[in-house]
Amino acid sequence: MGRPRRRNIVGPLLLLATIAPVSGCKTTVRDFVSLDDSAAFNRARATGLDDEASDAVAIPALIAHLEDADAVVRLTSHESLRERTGRDFGYIPYGTPGERAAAVARWRSWWESQAVTPSGRRLPPGPGR
Repeated sequence: MGRPRRRNIVGPLLLLATIAPVSGCKTTVRDFVSLDDSAAFNRARATGLDDEASDAVAIPALIAHLEDADAVVRLTSHESLRERTGRDFGYIPYGTPGERAAAVARWRSWWESQAVTPSGRRLPPGPGR
């Protein structure tokens, strides 16, 4: 008789790690609301899920996340804003805090001046649109 075989559990663990995110576990980002998640990874993924949100909801939220502590969240927020609006305003996600603040101010100024969203929808008057 030989020695008992040791079971290799690495394969099943890797399979579980691969399947878990798509099987409904909490780490799966499904909508734009996850932009306020405490995990930077989830916030970054949520920025790309703004398609169903109106401009009046998505644009201010994305502009706010240009000031996120996480550089990847800032990058993905900027990319979503560029795709949605066709504008840039010189924002550099990895720039200095001063450079980023100036560009965010330009984004906010532009947004506050909009009476019509980039998709053609009229906005109600008022600050913070």
